[in-house]
Amino acid sequence: MDKNIIRIFCYLGIIILFVGMIALFPAIFSSHELLFQIVAVVLSVLFTAVVTNTLLTAQSQSEEDKEKNIKIHENRISAYSFFTEHMWKVIDDERITEDEIVGLRTIFFDNLIFHLDKSQLSSINSAISQLYKDLLELDDKGSGTKEAGQRDLYINFCTKVANCLKQAVNPDEPNENKWQPLMKKKKTDIPSVDIKELFGSFSSIASFFPEKDERVIVEKEDTNDTGLAITATPSDQEEEVKTLRQQSWHFAMWDYDQLDFLDKGGNELSCTEYGEYWRTNLVKQVKPGDLVFLFKGNKQYAGAFLAKGWRVLEYDEQRNVREYVSEGITKEVVTDAEYLPIESVSEKLSEHDFYKSFMAPNSSSCANIVVDPLSYIRQGVPNPNTTYRKTISRYYGAYAVRLLQEFAENEKDPEKKKRINELFV
Repeated sequence: MDKNIIRIFCYLGIIILFVGMIALFPAIFSSHELLFQIVAVVLSVLFTAVVTNTLLTAQSQSEEDKEKNIKIHENRISAYSFFTEHMWKVIDDERITEDEIVGLRTIFFDNLIFHLDKSQLSSINSAISQLYKDLLELDDKGSGTKEAGQRDLYINFCTKVANCLKQAVNPDEPNENKWQPLMKKKKTDIPSVDIKELFGSFSSIASFFPEKDERVIVEKEDTNDTGLAITATPSDQEEEVKTLRQQSWHFAMWDYDQLDFLDKGGNELSCTEYGEYWRTNLVKQVKPGDLVFLFKGNKQYAGAFLAKGWRVLEYDEQRNVREYVSEGITKEVVTDAEYLPIESVSEKLSEHDFYKSFMAPNSSSCANIVVDPLSYIRQGVPNPNTTYRKTISRYYGAYAVRLLQEFAENEKDPEKKKRINELFV
């Protein structure tokens, strides 16, 4: 209850008590009419005060809600404008990069998400999912105008998001609760699973685009005369005489189970996903004949391989496994059904998911590149002063040439050495 109303009722009690005391001594008054007149006046004044206070309090609260409403609306429009500005800025240079998509995700989760309701979140997530499917279909076609196709698909995505945000600011039809203050509308919590799915959606579409300028992190920095470090990028490198026709990939092993698997004659490079799927998406983009370098850590690569295809083992929440393979690769785990319980094929799974990720309750997939070894040197060869930090990423061509030359120089098998040298153009 409002403090002013409580105060008024206290005053009312005091007055009634005072009037009652007067009523006990009627002799003080010459007429009973005087007592009644006093009581009537007091009660009328009190009633007027209560009504006036109630009206003023309601008006004050209404003004306060209105100011909060306006402020929330202004902040919402500001957040929408900031996001859409950067969303469209991505294609200003007619080229989309992974860094730009990741930057857009950062803006989304740092600012925009606080101004979205569940329906808006669902609409944006649907737009991202559709963009992912369209990009995957475009990538499978291998079109010569792939970059232009990606740009058109991204523009369609931007249009859907912009319309979703515009509808929230200026709806086409009046909301039946439009007069209800924004601060007092029923809040709908966004499930954490939706947030996780949405976050992963940004990663999945980002993986379709090349890293900005294919930049890498230089582990060994040179210094100039001033002692300041010089960070090299591909544009700083000397022009390579030799080139490669193949797309090159960097692939980082998770632990030495990968090398033990190769020692036993295995022909797959494996990574595990826990709720995300951007690594799996990149694995699916590896084409037969692509060159894959296995990074073992400690500034060394342990192998150079030619890709033959890919195998993905997908685990659902009920701990069933589905198997997907690229063209030319044979299913070896789930062969006679759409999916099977993990326990029923654990032995077969171990032959491909040698990290045993299927035993972890929160694992979501195992993505493998099926390879043909060009050169496998367990102790490793030095990398060309560069390290790619991701599990899998496209590898800059000039560095690929230098690294493949390292394998050729360290390979003792003449046939393998000859095979490597035949790859150079």
